Amino acid sequence: MVQQQQQQPPVDKYKLEKMFSAYANDPRDDVGPGRIGPNGMLRLLNDLQLDPTDRRVLILACKLKAQTQCEFSWEEWQQGLSALRVDSLDKLRERLQELDSELSEPTAFRELYTFTF
Repeated sequence: MVQQQQQQPPVDKYKLEKMFSAYANDPRDDVGPGRIGPNGMLRLLNDLQLDPTDRRVLILACKLKAQTQCEFSWEEWQQGLSALRVDSLDKLRERLQELDSELSEPTAFRELYTFTF
């Protein structure tokens, strides 16, 4: 007997775009258009209720495959959050907590360590 997998609802691209635009293109950031820069990042972390030194910030950067520290491109944002199956701050906060708990597993720890160093 084959068990059916429960399908999760698709990630809402409109919600992803709305979230991204809330933090991208801060005039104080010198990162070019269409990117979340350091000031946008600080607002995002504040909205997520995360201290910038919290390791969940590093987990987020790892899962979004950020190429530049303190920056996210639209592609990184869209692909990373879609892979995490989140399209709201509440879902992202919950998912980051889950991912933080998983760091006791060697594979998860290795992925974060490799990204970091």
